[in-house]
Amino acid sequence: MAGPASNLLVGVDIGGTFTDCVALDRSGRITATKAPSTPGNFAEGMLAAMRVAAERLGLSFEQFCSEIAVLTHGTTVGTNALIQRKGARVGLITTHGHEDAIHIMRGSRGVSSRDIAKVVHFPSSQKPVPIVPKRLIEGVSERVDCFGEVVVPLNESQAEDAIRRLVEQGVEAIGVCFLWSFKYPQHEQRVKEMIEKIAPTLFVSCSTDIAPRWGEYERVTATALNAYIGPVMAKYLANLDDQLKKSGYRQPLQITQCGGGSISVDRAIESPLLTLDSGPVSGVTGSLYLGRLMGCPNIITTDMGGTSFDVGIIYGGQPAYSFVSNVAQYEYFLPKVDIQAIGSGGGSLARVDPAAKTLAVGPESAGADPGPVCYGKGGTIATVTDADVVLGYINPDNFLGGRIRLDRKKAVDSVQRIASALGLSLNEAASGIARIAEFKMADIIRKTTVEKGFD
Repeated sequence: MAGPASNLLVGVDIGGTFTDCVALDRSGRITATKAPSTPGNFAEGMLAAMRVAAERLGLSFEQFCSEIAVLTHGTTVGTNALIQRKGARVGLITTHGHEDAIHIMRGSRGVSSRDIAKVVHFPSSQKPVPIVPKRLIEGVSERVDCFGEVVVPLNESQAEDAIRRLVEQGVEAIGVCFLWSFKYPQHEQRVKEMIEKIAPTLFVSCSTDIAPRWGEYERVTATALNAYIGPVMAKYLANLDDQLKKSGYRQPLQITQCGGGSISVDRAIESPLLTLDSGPVSGVTGSLYLGRLMGCPNIITTDMGGTSFDVGIIYGGQPAYSFVSNVAQYEYFLPKVDIQAIGSGGGSLARVDPAAKTLAVGPESAGADPGPVCYGKGGTIATVTDADVVLGYINPDNFLGGRIRLDRKKAVDSVQRIASALGLSLNEAASGIARIAEFKMADIIRKTTVEKGFD
């Protein structure tokens, strides 16, 4: 039992299916717990995982919170808002004459060379649905040259009119991105001040704050994406921070970021784009620390969850970084630990193509709700977890330490439907589902290592 003077280091990571909590006390004892993620309100799943940890330590939740020295949180709220297109209504103010940069995009349309199907059928590929519609983009007269010299002063009257028009159209956030603003940020900062005066409740995202570097398209994309997820993240983090403080947590909440390490909750609210893909990055950071203790400079890190399988590389004691990020076909410049992910996890759905009689696994996932069929929450399509239960890899009576009882019969029935459609035995179908998932994981590991020159 934790003593009254003990301090705990706590980390909580929200995944698509489960939320994990790890608590480390002064004696070095580790307490690891899980709770189902709650997509409707992710804070509930996080607090549930923390309550299980408190229970394991023999503490009330309030005692547990009061003894935490540092609480670091990895969240997928921003990522989910982008993928599911549930972000804010965003307006954009940019240099007059350059309003269409975010819609023109680059010639690749954000199609990655890893997605062979889209590369092969590139002529039929489409641009993503705009996160900022054209009617919500305003051009303002101003111009700075590549040396940071003002060529055309900011027209504040135009800027004020643009802000008022966007406010009248009901925007929840405004992004501000001017040409060469990273050389002369004063114009953007002045427009930010005007927005805060005219509409103090709006979320404001400036390119000089989130991505102050060369590359007009990538910079405006980062600015717009930051504004798109800003209100959602701000509401979530502010609510979570408030609940934790009411429960006795006294320290500033730390949020993991995509470049490794953590940032304050206030910084995460200002620049939520920094939190995208931060969960898997934390695994690389932990592996880097463990590798140094073990004297292993070269490490392949893998993270299999319920929804995805993530791979990272540590070479020569340093994690591999990327400087161009891509989300929902939108490319932007933001240095981050390089993580490659595929939709192959415990909740990946197994389906049969009736015409070709072939089996496919993923990338769609059953998620936390309803989850795999064996959870008994209403799922009907077999998943990798159901196949593992059938094969005996997972003990249905000791899942999550016995807190969740899995229904083996429902798992068998769901996999049997796959077997019948393919003319296979039950075990052959379950083994096929597991092997396809494993081959996909092995393939992404090869692409992350061998294809990049790492033997």
